[in-house]
Amino acid sequence: FGGPPYRLGPAGRGAERDMAAEARFRLAVRTISQLTSPEVTRVLDYGEITQPGGFAVPYVVRELADGQPLAGLLGRAPLPVEEALRVVATAADALAVAHPAGLVHGRIQPGNVIVGLDRVRITDFGLGALSPAAAAGQPGYQAPELAAGGAPTPAADMYAVGVLFANCLAGVHRPAGAAARLMPASLAGVWAACLAISPRDRPGAAHVAVLVRQALADIVGPRLTGTGPMAAMAAMAASSPAARRPAVPAARWPG
Repeated sequence: FGGPPYRLGPAGRGAERDMAAEARFRLAVRTISQLTSPEVTRVLDYGEITQPGGFAVPYVVRELADGQPLAGLLGRAPLPVEEALRVVATAADALAVAHPAGLVHGRIQPGNVIVGLDRVRITDFGLGALSPAAAAGQPGYQAPELAAGGAPTPAADMYAVGVLFANCLAGVHRPAGAAARLMPASLAGVWAACLAISPRDRPGAAHVAVLVRQALADIVGPRLTGTGPMAAMAAMAASSPAARRPAVPAARWPG
């Protein structure tokens, strides 16, 4: 993907703004390149291409993720419950690694979720943090504070995960009530919390990952349900009733 253009030129007020844009881009890419989650496509290279007029267009080269965008799958029919849980668990796993590293995705939506034969992967990490236009994303996935002009945050990512969950279960053209009827009872509370109006009321990604993988284990059996960094915690939750609500750092969550 490409970041927002910035002008290369002599020092001055305008150059300072351009240097800030360049610094944001390089910091975001360096952070992305350090993510080791198997659910995130790796960064292979990055740099700038100088255009006529002294503008530099930053670019990032990512590895090719085999599979097809979730957007195409949801355009045909909702996903089975088990597959919907796998998609949401993957998104939460990836965010549970990225958020503590100071990286916000900013554009969690079906077009940035690649569904392959053996795994689900999240692409375009950090693009939404590079410019307001990039952060706009797909209508319906924006948290209320983003629609009001706020900056992307981990809580905004979790709102998008809640919308993604509903669309995976019920399809993109059905009301939220349809998703509620298909939602596993054990996840109704955390799903509602993801969609909370206040960012402070939304759960953290690690908390969501554990609960979703527990629900997935309840459906497919008590075997390892993923390869992400939260899989071991999910296995612990499956084996011990006392561990069903682990002490995972998270935003304030009602209930």
